[in-house]
Amino acid sequence: MQALKFATRPLTRSLVLKPSPSAARCFSAGLASMRSAHFPEWASEEAVASAQGLLARFPLEGEPAASQTQRLDATHLFQQRLLLSDMVPPHAPLVDPAEGTPLLPGEHLCFFLPRARSADLGADGSDRTFNPPAPFVRRMWAGGSMTWSRENPLLVGEKAYEHTWVEDVQVKRTAKGDEMLVVWVRKELGNERGPSIEDRRSWLFQRPLQDGGGALPRPVQSQHGEPAQSDKLGLAAGATAVQQTPATLFRYSALTYNAHAIHLDAQWAREREGHPTTVVHGPMTLALLLRKWGAEHAGWRIEHDGRLRGDAGKLARVEYRAKRPLWTGERYWLGKVEASSGSTDTMLAVKEDGTVVMEAIISPA
Repeated sequence: MQALKFATRPLTRSLVLKPSPSAARCFSAGLASMRSAHFPEWASEEAVASAQGLLARFPLEGEPAASQTQRLDATHLFQQRLLLSDMVPPHAPLVDPAEGTPLLPGEHLCFFLPRARSADLGADGSDRTFNPPAPFVRRMWAGGSMTWSRENPLLVGEKAYEHTWVEDVQVKRTAKGDEMLVVWVRKELGNERGPSIEDRRSWLFQRPLQDGGGALPRPVQSQHGEPAQSDKLGLAAGATAVQQTPATLFRYSALTYNAHAIHLDAQWAREREGHPTTVVHGPMTLALLLRKWGAEHAGWRIEHDGRLRGDAGKLARVEYRAKRPLWTGERYWLGKVEASSGSTDTMLAVKEDGTVVMEAIISPA
């Protein structure tokens, strides 16, 4: 089988990676030139120290910052499909998928869960493994890219691995001019046959809100009645309207072993994070966009016996960006941009007022 090439960054050269120490050393050599050699002149000493503190924990010695292996459990995959299929096809029958069934793009997000002890979680319940030191403690999923091997998908029942490297920590500014840290990590997932997925992702970290910084945001009101027309939001016909509830957020948090309070505790989200209520998981929004595209463009279907029909390998790559928070109770649309053309398709998650929550640019195989 030809070695799978993954791009470590968009618009940069590709590196060939294999699950071996020599490949890890090869990766670290390429990574050395990618880390921030310096920080912006305007960056505060506090921000630089926090960024350097995280980088110092993960020196470039060739080995991944974290590694784990696990068997890809059929029941756990069924539970994920059961939750998401109520929102977007393909619909899941009440049966575990058969061993050897390929994972659909995005389904790896509910595997290789955090291994932090409860005592080691942050005050907000988040896994702090790749969090920078204080005071940058408010965390949000930002974006990234994923690339899949058509020849070597992950399969239900097999033993798989995940290696994680810290690529970079950058000092940036928010739209309001506040400092934030952007942490980039790169994950390689694969099996005994070689790499299957490259998953690059970034998180934003901001300082705590100042006490007494203003009135609390108003809670989101659950929306009723007919949803807005998707064509008025720039989406092609067939867009899907979705509305998350506290129950769906709890179930996705459980599937991903994620105790982050912004998804579970409305009071915390309002008073400590500045949101009107709990925040919908970025990975869940991405997974729904991928399922929406696959059902419509790759014929993804799940039969009554749990077997997959359609072309699971047709989705080769996605680059995505979380643009705005999405809150529990808000109705939003999932669909393809009407003007999509050329070699890629642009999928959007859009609120009823036209606010784009997430953009995902999909490259078919």
